[in-house]
Amino acid sequence: MHAEAVKPGAMASTRGLMEDLNRPVMCSECSVKYHLHYDQEAEAALTFCSILANEIVTARHPDHGSNVFLDLAALNPEQSRKPEVVWSIRTPLMSSLKKKPDLP
Repeated sequence: MHAEAVKPGAMASTRGLMEDLNRPVMCSECSVKYHLHYDQEAEAALTFCSILANEIVTARHPDHGSNVFLDLAALNPEQSRKPEVVWSIRTPLMSSLKKKPDLP
């Protein structure tokens, strides 16, 4: 899954990507334009890619390079199947209720 925003006149980093001319990606600070390039896997998340590209382009203002790569790893279904281990320490609350505050 690959998507990137490319300035008009610049080349996409990967051949065979589709180009969306109907949804220009723009910096909201200075109106620099980019076009979204994506593969078939990323086409299903095109709206998400467009919003993400707008946010990244604006966040990088005024340093606008030719290409802005979008990290779509979170959308990868293989990655979402991996179990996530979360550790937590339980604190018994009953013991804190039995304590009397220290008074001077």
